[in-house]
Amino acid sequence: MLGGKYSLIDPSGKLIADIPYRVLGNFHQGLLRVQANNLTDSTGKKLPTRYGFVDLDGKVAIPPQFMPAGEFPDDSYNLPVGGLDREWVYFDCTGKIVIRIPFGEHLENPNPFAHGRLRFKQGFNWGYNDASGGWAIPPKYNDARDFENGVARGQEGDKWITIDMRGKTAPPDKKNLRVIGPYSEGLALAADNGLMGWVDQREKLAFPLRKYQKAFAFSSGLARFELDDLYGYLDRSGNITIPNKYGDADDFDHGLARVVIGSRLAYIDTKGQVVWQARK
Repeated sequence: MLGGKYSLIDPSGKLIADIPYRVLGNFHQGLLRVQANNLTDSTGKKLPTRYGFVDLDGKVAIPPQFMPAGEFPDDSYNLPVGGLDREWVYFDCTGKIVIRIPFGEHLENPNPFAHGRLRFKQGFNWGYNDASGGWAIPPKYNDARDFENGVARGQEGDKWITIDMRGKTAPPDKKNLRVIGPYSEGLALAADNGLMGWVDQREKLAFPLRKYQKAFAFSSGLARFELDDLYGYLDRSGNITIPNKYGDADDFDHGLARVVIGSRLAYIDTKGQVVWQARK
């Protein structure tokens, strides 16, 4: 912000664009949520506050229209939700409305997407939509709960069962592998008997389980891990692309990650090249 106005700048400080709205939060999926307080109708009457999104060039990607609107999730398997014409609407990166749900008499809060699934009621029964608006799991449950760690609870008749992302019953002795983190870039962290790895939406391992001190979600195509008290990064095939040699490190964000080399703060790119390092 400069002089009461929001702007976008590039890494050199060069102005990309001025933003004529109030900025809220950060970029997610290349879109930034903004708040418009100065809109008027055709008669000049001031309209209530509305929310929209601008892109990385500072251009309006989705005009301010929602009342209110959530930020885009980092994972494209999930959709944000906003209020529009007395409906809760779930929309994609183009602003296209994918799913509509009437507010209802009591204006209940909308259900969130979780692990690429939206708990959705049709008539008397509950099922789960995906980000395309179609049924990932048909509506057949008397009641249901949101997905958590790759599984959800659904009520068939008077009995509650545990289901996986495809709606298949997950018996207790199915396997010890369990999802322990959110999905990011299509993969989620999972654990089994002290080992960790990453699984896709069908809970299929991307590569074999291993022993890590710590492991984290994928970002910019790489996942951070800790081994022998040092941090490194591996790719979606499980190959170590940046060796574990950092005393501390963060996940990648827009192609850069903060690391500590020796006792000095630095930033590296996805190839492990240092792009900036503190002098002391």
